[in-house]
Amino acid sequence: LDQAYRLQPSWGSATKYCRLADRFLKFANPVAAQHYYGQAIALKPDLLQGHLGIAQALKQQGNREAAIAAYVNVLAHQPEDAKLGLTLGNALLELEQWPAARDAYQRCQQPDHPEVIAGLLKCSVELGNWSAALIYSQQQVARHPSTAQHWHQFADILSRLERWTEAVAAYRQAIDLDATFSWSHHNLG
Repeated sequence: LDQAYRLQPSWGSATKYCRLADRFLKFANPVAAQHYYGQAIALKPDLLQGHLGIAQALKQQGNREAAIAAYVNVLAHQPEDAKLGLTLGNALLELEQWPAARDAYQRCQQPDHPEVIAGLLKCSVELGNWSAALIYSQQQVARHPSTAQHWHQFADILSRLERWTEAVAAYRQAIDLDATFSWSHHNLG
């Protein structure tokens, strides 16, 4: 199919080019994927799947700056798309672009989505915004009260805010949920 499209590019439609590019991306050939997503966009410039695919191909190639620019371009095409904001936030988070990831997550129209909360929490911690991190951590603990790791992270944030009594209680809660959770034991001393 690849050879056929190279010999006769007019045989492809935007959808077919995207399907072919998806396969190349799936099988770790991001250069070919980027080429065919580009072909799809040439035929249909507003094709969101093509723009998103180029961003993913650039990310797979390790071209961080171009991937970020491509993701921002995708968001410009569909600024109100909640799922797209989540996808962009996750990609930027993975690329350690904390402020941009935070902004993308905040654009999501599903602020209580577990991935959005986790992403905003990670960004807040990395940016040293402990007050915001506390809010997101509280939301995680409320959603998953039986997860020791969430309680431990909550305790760590409380410690950063020098709320010692609450931090000790949260570390104890983490230990109660998982007695083998060594970091909580370590942090209690």
